[in-house]
Amino acid sequence: MHKAPAVQYTVGKTRVHLGLVLSVALFSAVVVSVWAMQSQTGTLPLTLVGLVWTACTLWGSLGWWRVPTGQLCWDGQAWVWRQGAQELTLQLQVRLDLQHTMLLRARPVQGLALWLWLEQATQPAQWRMLRRAVVVASNQRTVSGRQQEPA
Repeated sequence: MHKAPAVQYTVGKTRVHLGLVLSVALFSAVVVSVWAMQSQTGTLPLTLVGLVWTACTLWGSLGWWRVPTGQLCWDGQAWVWRQGAQELTLQLQVRLDLQHTMLLRARPVQGLALWLWLEQATQPAQWRMLRRAVVVASNQRTVSGRQQEPA
């Protein structure tokens, strides 16, 4: 098994995440508008749907706005999340890999999981090393997990 080089990668808000939030909001607004124009229902259902759409759009926007900003670091042995003076050891799971963008679920030993959007445009020179480290670490965890299973 090859070792991945140590890497540090800056994580924060990405255009892809914002684009997904805006696309879902726009598409759902069109669907709600078409439904409202063709609907024979009264104003109460239309108002409720409008309020639900507004709440969901605000929730998605707030999710993008509150994306954690920090450094994702691989030292060859473990992943560490650095945010200010705080450091957390993580286990990463790739949830979406689009070659130039990745969505990772980062689980600390204690606490809630972080969802991290990584984008090649943030640090193009580090991108290949980061992807290599994510893949190698994922394979090591899978292999070690299989070795621990009873025969």
